[in-house]
Amino acid sequence: MDLLAQARIKGVQSEFIDALGKLRVTDPVALKSILDALPEKRVYRFVSGPVVVRALGHPRTELATIGAPPLKWKLAAKGEVTAEGETREPVIAWPAGLPLGYHRLTLTDAEGVTEEVPMIVAPERAFGGDFDRGWLLAVQLYSVRSDRNWGIGDFTDLADLVRLAKQLGADGVGLNPLHVLFDDHPADCSPYSPNSRLFLNPLYIDVEAIPEFSADLVPDAAATAARLRQGDRVPYADMAALKWLGLRAAFDSFVTTASAARRKAFDAFRAARAPLLSRFACFEVLRHRFTAPWWEWPVEWQQPDEAKCASLRNGPDKREVEFVEFVQWTADSQLHAAKELASQLGMRVGLYLDVAVGVQSNGFDAWNEQMAISRHLAVGAPPDVLNTIGQDWGPCRLQRRRPGSAILRAVRRHAGGLDAPCRRDQA
Repeated sequence: MDLLAQARIKGVQSEFIDALGKLRVTDPVALKSILDALPEKRVYRFVSGPVVVRALGHPRTELATIGAPPLKWKLAAKGEVTAEGETREPVIAWPAGLPLGYHRLTLTDAEGVTEEVPMIVAPERAFGGDFDRGWLLAVQLYSVRSDRNWGIGDFTDLADLVRLAKQLGADGVGLNPLHVLFDDHPADCSPYSPNSRLFLNPLYIDVEAIPEFSADLVPDAAATAARLRQGDRVPYADMAALKWLGLRAAFDSFVTTASAARRKAFDAFRAARAPLLSRFACFEVLRHRFTAPWWEWPVEWQQPDEAKCASLRNGPDKREVEFVEFVQWTADSQLHAAKELASQLGMRVGLYLDVAVGVQSNGFDAWNEQMAISRHLAVGAPPDVLNTIGQDWGPCRLQRRRPGSAILRAVRRHAGGLDAPCRRDQA
């Protein structure tokens, strides 16, 4: 089978007309690389595609076939069956009252042939808002200056911005992506090329606002921070060195002096964010240990494994794992405080958060979702009149699984509005 036929089967477009009206044909070598990196297209027996979407205004879903009748179907969400039934026609008439959200649809015919796919029960229309037009104060948080931060805008500055926005009559504050980057590469500071979109960038933490931190823990912090605030650019390397020193000191103090209430809150956060948080913490410890991309790690660590991660959490690296979790808890708490302040002030949007389109191939998301994210392919945009070299948005998402809902849940925790990617490959 020639390359063009393979491309048609896998849904790969082999040519396009660019912004200047010129026909662009994919080079055969590049096309072969793309096709080799894509999984074989799954053939569905009963349904027509990888996801079934049922809007509330459309109570029926047509099937490709029912196999040997009757075809039994079952919907489950969060481990509990939400509805079930059977049909002798290639159509399912859904019962009324299905809960909105994500389900697993299992179909089984009389011969025992089974197929399972995700199903989304969606409202008939997207939320249109319950207020008239408003405006937001748009800010790149890292660029914010104050007379107290450590060379980069932080979550305390954000709270001050929320108050300022309210005074000016804005409905909220719009921000750049706040995703976690790579702590050992502070110069790689683009918020659009994160380590993970599931967790927060610790460099936005106000270290001095951590209850267990005190100035005597890092005696030179005040003088160093004052120097870092003087330039016309964010001094990422020096700022990050100071901030991680402060975070380490705060954590060490937390371990020995934290109140029972603080410890209980930390444990509750860890439990609520498990297993992703603990897995991310293990990934960070491993990344520092091996100092190489995850696909070059020892074989036993190249795939996420809960049993191995549990041994790491309970072994000599236990304190390092807890440090990563502590830092994420601190960032989450401070950002949540800014969100709550906006709510208390009656702001109709509050925080409007941006979501990066992609992630780095050597980061946590790509390691954790290897069946869904290809490190061999990237998505982007071709050259146009505004960007003559095109755009690279990082590793592309395959159709086998769709972890995008976890990303939206993670960011939505603190947001009254989202600027989120909605392309099919990023959903």
